[in-house]
Amino acid sequence: MKNLYILLIASILMFSCNDDMNENIIQEDVSFNFHFHPTVGDQEFSTDQVYSINNHEVVFSTVSFYVSNLSLQQKDGQKVALDNATEEKEDDLFLLVSADKMIYEGVTVPGGEYGNISFQIGVDTLVNSTIEPSAWPSDHALSEDYPGFAYWSWNSGYKFIVAEGTVDGEAFKYHIGTNALIKDINLSADFMLMEDGNEIMINYDIAEFFSGIDLGNPDNLVNMTFKNPEQANKIADNVSKSVKIMGNQSM
Repeated sequence: MKNLYILLIASILMFSCNDDMNENIIQEDVSFNFHFHPTVGDQEFSTDQVYSINNHEVVFSTVSFYVSNLSLQQKDGQKVALDNATEEKEDDLFLLVSADKMIYEGVTVPGGEYGNISFQIGVDTLVNSTIEPSAWPSDHALSEDYPGFAYWSWNSGYKFIVAEGTVDGEAFKYHIGTNALIKDINLSADFMLMEDGNEIMINYDIAEFFSGIDLGNPDNLVNMTFKNPEQANKIADNVSKSVKIMGNQSM
């Protein structure tokens, strides 16, 4: 009987240690990469390539959009904001997504199981309204020195979405912004981040930017937001709907 008690106590201690070890493993921080991958329908994206979109020949010279207020949600419902655990907006993670910059390295979160990614397409409205581009370090996504920087100096605000190129040989230009057009994104998917080097891949289909837009109408080829806010809102909605999570993988 004495041996039975000893075995019982040893088993309890073993399970307790295992629980503590598992808890420690889950709480350990891990580093992962975001990969925003552009396509046009089922084709890979490339500038200067001709694509058939809505029965029109479309060539892109520039496609980009800002991303802010990123967060991940753990399976237990806990939200992990990518803000360096501070209340200062300067510490938030901001991205300028483009085909020239698809991989964003070194994002750190507690290791564990996750079920949701959320962010906004656009620049956080407080930052967009109050912090000048010159205030950011030169390597920051919101800096005026950052490659692809998109800002209305006369309107004091970022161009959340930029798409330029030609449609059937005629120039098109979309510059979409203002706080009213920031769009919320919520992507549900089960994934695990248990070690450094994982990659979360998010696809955006550029063909969907033009969903429901008559590209044969010359009036639809230029939108700078302010003269046609209704169409600008549609473009922003289209961009938000084009984004899908592809999963995560080890590097």
